[in-house]
Formats: sequence, C-alpha cells, structure tokens
Amino acid sequence: MVIANSPTTAAQLWSGSRDGDALSKSGGPKLAPAYSHETTVSMQTYEDLVELAKICMRQARETKSRQVAAELRRMAKDYQKRAAELNSGKLPDLRD
Repeated sequence: MVIANSPTTAAQLWSGSRDGDALSKSGGPKLAPAYSHETTVSMQTYEDLVELAKICMRQARETKSRQVAAELRRMAKDYQKRAAELNSGKLPDLRD
C-alpha cells in the first residue's frame, strides 16, 4: 500500500476500509482488530526470536498486572519454541 499517493485516511487505515466509510455509527473511527504476533508473516532469525523472548520475559517480570505477565510469558515461550526450531530443537536460555 502506498500511502503517500493514496487518498486513504488514517481512520481508514485503522479500520482496514478503503471505501470511505471509515467512521463507526458513533462517529469515531472504526478500529481493526489487533493482529496476533502469530499471524504476521516475516522471516525472523534465531537471534531475533531469542531477543523477542527475552524482552517478553523481562517485561513479564516488571509488569504489575498478572494477566499481562501471563500473556508475556506465553509469548516468550512461543518465541523460545520458534527459536529452538531453528536451532536443532535446542531451547535457548532466556536469562539475562
């Protein structure tokens, strides 16, 4: 998508709409659902995945919210498993 040459507004980008109907019935912008890190397509290296896992673990330790900490730990384990798949199944150490 080329934004510079497109009449697409920020609200349309948020909503995923290109038809000009970017506002909700309440008058605010329609917001697209958040996308899970699992649905994105990219080529991540072993080092990238280990770093992402470490960041998630660090943030899980620092947050005050139990729910947020649990989700960050789940994400860290997912990144760790994905890194292991690139390293003959060996789980990387996530300690800083």
